[in-house]
Amino acid sequence: MLPRPDDPTLLSIVAPFRIDPVPVTARTPHRGRYGRVYRIGDRAIKVPQYPHRPLVEAAAWCLLAPHPLLPPFVGIAEGPADDGTPSYHIHYQWVEGQPLHHVWPTLSAADQDHVWTQLAQVRSLPHALCHNDLHPNNVIVNELTPYIIDWGEASFVWDGRAFGTGGDDLAHLAERLKRRSIETHYCV
Repeated sequence: MLPRPDDPTLLSIVAPFRIDPVPVTARTPHRGRYGRVYRIGDRAIKVPQYPHRPLVEAAAWCLLAPHPLLPPFVGIAEGPADDGTPSYHIHYQWVEGQPLHHVWPTLSAADQDHVWTQLAQVRSLPHALCHNDLHPNNVIVNELTPYIIDWGEASFVWDGRAFGTGGDDLAHLAERLKRRSIETHYCV
């Protein structure tokens, strides 16, 4: 069961990261399953399609920040969801780069090893937190540095309560991502 947008536990997690809203008037660089991401200056602003998802995603960012596998987190601001209902917008630093599946075929074996060594840090994330949608489109590579984005399907346990939709153990996702990317590389 997904939490309400005003869940007090989630609100307490994100409270220190509240920022002033920024008007979203830019073109859409990416449309995902659960919302859109706009680029405004050096910021990425995720506008949700549904009001309950961004609070779980924002809490995941808050619990992880700062982490070398994530773009720097800026904060969370009140703003409408796509359907106009009150919700939250997630702000993080825009990362220039390409999705992993575009970059992988162009990398040397040494560079592939370098990227995977960094992605192995996913195992250092809190064990109670799962991304649940880790695939090559959700890894942006900038100058051989991978960044995991789109935590919209994240799930975690906090103070004995489960938030999100449940899913795979992060300790195994890096290997699954590696296998899928290699398969994509060899099938092209």
